[in-house]
Amino acid sequence: MNKGIILGCTILAAIAAYTAHLVANEKGDASIVFISQTAKTATPSSVNVSSDPATSDDIKPKGEAPSYSLASGNQAHAWSHPLLADVSRQGVPEQILVRDGYTVSYNKSTRCPNYVAWTLCPERLEGKQKREPAFYEDPDLDNDSRAWLRDYYNSGFDRGHLCPAGDCKYSKRAMAQTFYLSNICPQTHTLNAGDWNSLESATRRWAKQQEETIHIIAGPIYVGTGQRRLHKRVRVPDKFFKVLLCLDKGKEKGIAFVMNNNTENHDLNYYATTIDEVERQTGYDFFPTVTRKLQDRLESQRYISAWSRRMNVN
Repeated sequence: MNKGIILGCTILAAIAAYTAHLVANEKGDASIVFISQTAKTATPSSVNVSSDPATSDDIKPKGEAPSYSLASGNQAHAWSHPLLADVSRQGVPEQILVRDGYTVSYNKSTRCPNYVAWTLCPERLEGKQKREPAFYEDPDLDNDSRAWLRDYYNSGFDRGHLCPAGDCKYSKRAMAQTFYLSNICPQTHTLNAGDWNSLESATRRWAKQQEETIHIIAGPIYVGTGQRRLHKRVRVPDKFFKVLLCLDKGKEKGIAFVMNNNTENHDLNYYATTIDEVERQTGYDFFPTVTRKLQDRLESQRYISAWSRRMNVN
């Protein structure tokens, strides 16, 4: 791993943290969290942190990775959870899994993430790591709780990333961890290879071209009481959301996208919406420690033009 890359983006993370301090709430809390705690907090036994590798390229995706409580003092990479709190809506199962490049709130009932959160900056996109040739069952989950590789076989659905491999080019290990099935949801091939992929590419382009730090949350949305499942195990989402927030000084902005899990194909403007709307659909409260005034401004925005000079980024 290039230590200069790590240092560079760690500095950016520190700048983001300082920006967070500037917009901290009235109680003096200088931290920014991705989603507010609306119900229960994950107990230490339900918080897993990936063990530090002997080297950056030491990948053991099928091994039994040790687990650590966040309270133990072990710290994963700053890009994975600098703004994340352990949260869950009431009644929603949650196990927090901290990876090198992202943090996932995992749901053992749906066998999909509730959401995945990470911070994207240009330095994360530097590197020549090649895409993994395979997916992996998550070694930090017990056998019944995790999705199995065979759940997706002949299912008619792709294994769709929430935190994409392309956002973790800085590290072979970080990229490999994006192929854990705990970072995956069933997606139609049209969505996975089409509009969802276009959104991933556009987000990387915005971070790199504008030299911005973007805080991202992505997850599934389930509509109604129907529960379509792969082999009676992995629940198939009806929609997917992705929330973007930039707190760089002078560049503050927000936007969100909601895509149906079907065979539609549109440009990104069609899917653009507000963070407020995603909060309404999911029940989450994103970025609650940003001041209410700034939340009201950023979470009501939906204009791609604020992120890119080109309106059609598809």
